Amino acid sequence: MQRRTRSLSPSRMAVLRYLEEQPTPVTLHHVAKALNLHENTVRGHLDALLNSGYVTRTQEHAERRGRPAWLWRPVMCDNSEYAQLAAALAATIHRTSPAPELAAKETGNEWGHNLVAHLGLAPTDTPSTPAPATSQPDLTAVDDVSQVLSHLGFAPVRGATTAAGSLPHATDTRIELTRCPLIDAARRYPSIVCSVHLGLIEGAAEAMGHHASGSQLIPFATPDACALHLRLHGTSPDTGATERTSLTPPPAGNSRGETIREGTTP
Repeated sequence: MQRRTRSLSPSRMAVLRYLEEQPTPVTLHHVAKALNLHENTVRGHLDALLNSGYVTRTQEHAERRGRPAWLWRPVMCDNSEYAQLAAALAATIHRTSPAPELAAKETGNEWGHNLVAHLGLAPTDTPSTPAPATSQPDLTAVDDVSQVLSHLGFAPVRGATTAAGSLPHATDTRIELTRCPLIDAARRYPSIVCSVHLGLIEGAAEAMGHHASGSQLIPFATPDACALHLRLHGTSPDTGATERTSLTPPPAGNSRGETIREGTTP
């Protein structure tokens, strides 16, 4: 934990460590009461931790009138043994699979569905299935996918949303992933690890009821981040038009990604 929290103040670190000790997400009021701090003080710490990628939040299911409270949880903590396992699995897929990127992407897709179910983010009316096709994309998917990425420690930074692709109703949102949870494995097997991550994103979006096929992940797109182009589309039921997801190879001269900040979580 030292590398992960060394830049935090003692009070902010206390808030983070309290969240890490809780078995389930908790409210701001719960944190303030447990640490004997004013709620405004805790709110400032939580917002700062959220912006820095240390915590994530979801809104509780409201059973009464009023605005639902935020439920706070830490991002998954660093686990070097998990990272070593991921590197070993990437090496095995690379060595044994006739289509390693496809196998990695399918693995990530399954992970995305399972993770959404675990986090309770699947729609209650149609769990783990995409929403009915519509003529326009649902841009709440950007927030939903960003929430999953934050939980895993990617520290996503949302960019601009533009029209994209040949489909008549498609948008492209650039999201920079400023941390890589599996940076060492990604340097050795970038196409496999990033295929897992792309499958994760697509599977999670689908499980939350969104159409996100045609998305693109560019490893080490800048010195400080990988770039996700999250493509959302509202396919027409009569056309059923879709696009395949794609993984762009790392740009020349930057394939090792040494300046990407090392991830803090698995």
